Amino acid sequence: MRPRITDASDQHPFLCQESRPETRAAGRGAARLLACLLAMSAGFAGAAGAAAQSPNDSGLTQRAAPEANAPAQAPSGPRGPRLGVELTWGRPFFGGDVARIWDRIGSVGIIQGIGVRLGYDFGRLGITLTGELSEFDPGDQTGGGLGFAALLHWRPRLSIGGRFGSRITAGYVRQAYGGIDFEPGQFPTEVVRASGPDPAGNVSALGDGVRLGFGLEPLGTRSLLRVVADASVDAVTFREAGLEGSAYSLRDPGWSFHPRLSVALELRPFSR
Repeated sequence: MRPRITDASDQHPFLCQESRPETRAAGRGAARLLACLLAMSAGFAGAAGAAAQSPNDSGLTQRAAPEANAPAQAPSGPRGPRLGVELTWGRPFFGGDVARIWDRIGSVGIIQGIGVRLGYDFGRLGITLTGELSEFDPGDQTGGGLGFAALLHWRPRLSIGGRFGSRITAGYVRQAYGGIDFEPGQFPTEVVRASGPDPAGNVSALGDGVRLGFGLEPLGTRSLLRVVADASVDAVTFREAGLEGSAYSLRDPGWSFHPRLSVALELRPFSR
């Protein structure tokens, strides 16, 4: 009996398909088809990624363009301490009992004064302490005034002609006038709460109030010396009057409305 010889391809058809020409041709065609599909998939993925990224890039470009074309911001204001001297001019308008006191002597005219400033700037915000000596001459007498102010400054983004910056001021002010001599019978005793002999002698008045103002100063933060101009108004209430060292409460607290102008020369040794 002759043994039967079988082909391995018949027993393992899946392992031996590559040995057949038609099978190898089909395999090469499938490989080319798979490579084509992979290339098309990669192309679609790249196009989708570029499309997804392009809006962000355009958005960045659009945002960068306005930033590049945006104008330069105004300086943030000076920083550091400052010391200055000022000249002031103004005329107080009195009301209430304090007006009745000074009217016995005469009207009050323009008041001139000189002051010293000490302050510190934090950019757009600043603080100033001011002491001022002024003349006070109702009628034909010559007296004096003494003032103190604690002020807060704010510099808005408002410039005049591109050369001067603006400054808004608000704060507390304490004002005293004195050095005026009253003859017996000249002082209006009905304005004070105390009773006694007819007062006479040196009279003064002391009051507290607020100051509001607007000023101009040169732009720039590195100027060693600068000239500052301010226009302000003091609103002060006078609750007592002094007579020969004694204080008397006024029955009707007086007040004053004091528009004033000041020009100061400020030194900024450490400005930045």
